[in-house]
Amino acid sequence: MFSAAFPSDRGAEVGPALVKVEGLEKSYREGGEGTVVLSGATFEINRGETTSLIGTSGAGKSTLLAIVAGLLLPDSGKVQFAGEEVTAMDETERASLRALRIGVVVQSDNLIPFLTASENVELAVELAGGERPAEKAAGILDELGLAGRSGVLPRRLSGGEAQRVALAVALVNEPELLLADEVTAELDSKNAARVLDLILSASAKRGLTVLIVTHSPESARLTDNLLRVADGKVEVG
Repeated sequence: MFSAAFPSDRGAEVGPALVKVEGLEKSYREGGEGTVVLSGATFEINRGETTSLIGTSGAGKSTLLAIVAGLLLPDSGKVQFAGEEVTAMDETERASLRALRIGVVVQSDNLIPFLTASENVELAVELAGGERPAEKAAGILDELGLAGRSGVLPRRLSGGEAQRVALAVALVNEPELLLADEVTAELDSKNAARVLDLILSASAKRGLTVLIVTHSPESARLTDNLLRVADGKVEVG
């Protein structure tokens, strides 16, 4: 399997829970009809561990990930990240948290189409107030096997290359948590395996905590833990 030489200055220690989710409730209303997506969802994710989140289509996996990321607020319940209550933060505070401490990668459309691969990564550094954006972008793109594609626009990248650039954007600011939503669903088996291996390698080398939404049982078996969303609740295993 492909393994990237990520820096390991953080170590790979597993510690107390980094993410605590308690009693999440979320419903959507459309055309007068209400649909309950989450009902009392509760779980914890330990620091430094990798966790897969599985469930049937429409079970609420992506909604749950979006709430953990602070992209969406629940109707009730709370999410704590490193002891801070994400669900009590305002929009600016949640955006800052994502810029500095939580990396997010979704299934597609992660990249700004009119910026090159390098410019997309550099922008992530600049938005987080970081220094030497061009140097950091070059470094992480090289680590992900994309040094020769840094000046290419997203539309000219293959699906696997685009997802690796999106991963570079998510990792360049050294987050503590990576949230990945079906990031291999649109890739062929070879590219899917490579992207997943990069994520797991990043966790091992950096002590990165990872939560992956996946429909693939094979991918789920490669992570430390498995969570299943069913009937609005989250079950272990």
